[in-house]
Amino acid sequence: MATAGDGTRNAVLLRAARALGRLIASGDLDRSEVEEALSRAASGNATQAQRYYDDVIQRGLDWSIAHNPQRRAA
Repeated sequence: MATAGDGTRNAVLLRAARALGRLIASGDLDRSEVEEALSRAASGNATQAQRYYDDVIQRGLDWSIAHNPQRRAA
């Protein structure tokens, strides 16, 4: 995110959220920590309001979690 150029920030952020969403679904990462880290990364190179990036993050994580297998309880 920090080096994403104009016209690519949204795609880079969405791709990162979807990739990390798989790890949330599997139980390897905590969603709130991922949201916070991605939000901080987006704010460092922002050209839009922060709520725009937070929405991209939320949509990417939601999609990924819904489309990736969750870890089964032992």
